[in-house]
Amino acid sequence: MTTESMLISEPDKDSGAETISDRLVLREEPFGGLLFFRRSRHLLRLNHSAFKFVEYLTRYGEANAVEKLADYYHTDSQTISQDLSEVLSVLRKHGLEI
Repeated sequence: MTTESMLISEPDKDSGAETISDRLVLREEPFGGLLFFRRSRHLLRLNHSAFKFVEYLTRYGEANAVEKLADYYHTDSQTISQDLSEVLSVLRKHGLEI
């Protein structure tokens, strides 16, 4: 992945439903990444692990992200699930939802 902006998914203009890309922009950086919330204009700087968690969470959904992250980090799903809960807790503390 490059340091170019990466939209999580392309907006579906025909459905009328809000998509993740209507709300978020995720960009990889040398330090990890940036997560920009379009509506609130809130910007978070993420370390490498948090960036990977948010990337997988938005790409695969919570249930699938746990399994894929466990494979990526070569660890068990329970550990990843706990870590993912912590990342989501920090985001919620900032008033942000994915």
